[in-house]
Amino acid sequence: MEWVYIHRHACRALDCKLAEDVYSKHKTLLLKEGTVVTAAHIQLLFQHGISRIAVGGQASVLEQLEQKWEGRYSRFVQAYRQQFEEIKRVFAAAADGTDIDLTACSDQFEQLAEEALASGSMLVVLQQLQGHSDYTYRHSIHVGMLSALIARLADFPHDLVMEIGKAGLYHDIGKLQIAKEIIQKPAKLTPEEFEKMKQHPQLGVALLKKNGEVPRMIHDGVLDHHERVDGSGYPRGLQGEDLSAAGLIVAVADVFDAVSSDRSYQKKSSPFRALRIVTEDIFSGKLSSRFGLPFTAQMLQLYTGADVYLSDGRLGTIIQLFPDDLEHPLVLVGQDAFNLRGSGLAILDVADRRSWEK
Repeated sequence: MEWVYIHRHACRALDCKLAEDVYSKHKTLLLKEGTVVTAAHIQLLFQHGISRIAVGGQASVLEQLEQKWEGRYSRFVQAYRQQFEEIKRVFAAAADGTDIDLTACSDQFEQLAEEALASGSMLVVLQQLQGHSDYTYRHSIHVGMLSALIARLADFPHDLVMEIGKAGLYHDIGKLQIAKEIIQKPAKLTPEEFEKMKQHPQLGVALLKKNGEVPRMIHDGVLDHHERVDGSGYPRGLQGEDLSAAGLIVAVADVFDAVSSDRSYQKKSSPFRALRIVTEDIFSGKLSSRFGLPFTAQMLQLYTGADVYLSDGRLGTIIQLFPDDLEHPLVLVGQDAFNLRGSGLAILDVADRRSWEK
């Protein structure tokens, strides 16, 4: 359970479940325990002068999406819901060792990717999703969409954009054949456990091959997404020109989404920190500059103008992001613009405008 002071941190309460009943000052029941907090509830609490509420647990990913878009992007939400159910079905079959039919899941991905690529704002909102439940499904879907975006930025033909996106969608399917104790371990893996973890790209390809012939881009993206340009990756330790384009693309998408998503053993970082880590990995020779730099440039453009939640509780709007210091942009707070660099403040996350819009 966590106490949230809603006048300063309303964003933290959105999409959370109430851990206790909430009463007005006159002892009237306003909201029952277990209620998922929405923007309307925030306004109700403001009206009654409620300063803090107890929350515990998150609404599901699908519930959060429906709340965030409130009907504005219903086609995308519907496509996401269907993709979520399809990837869940495929992963359940992979875990059980039963036959996998990828047809419906792959067809659904193309519909979802078309919706996502039509509006970059959807990709921005995805990084606002809270909670670690169903991380495996959510991460796979997001890496798929981000991989498709990176492939499109690199001017791949449409059919290859979709194949590379599917490589991102299935990139971690091999983890379904690794013990959960290793996958979900909160502490550092032992050398023996890490060796088993390093097998998941090859296990993933083997699973996909059971379904029939695997298109080259999907095969390469799944097998190579942990390879690194400097040869420090796995499973084969490839480097430089030996690396596949699909693997290089999925690697960038995987790092960005993993850092900016909640996991069972790690709280998510802001997307700006995730972009900084991607950029550092590019310049240290781990991730591809060919595919990584256009992606970071695109995300900088998408996040310019975004509302953000600052570490002192205030809400601001990004005016300008600096490529050499992505975590400390120029921010507008009220009527004042100031540079976060040297201010002692940090961006905790992209803010959800629902928490203060009337």
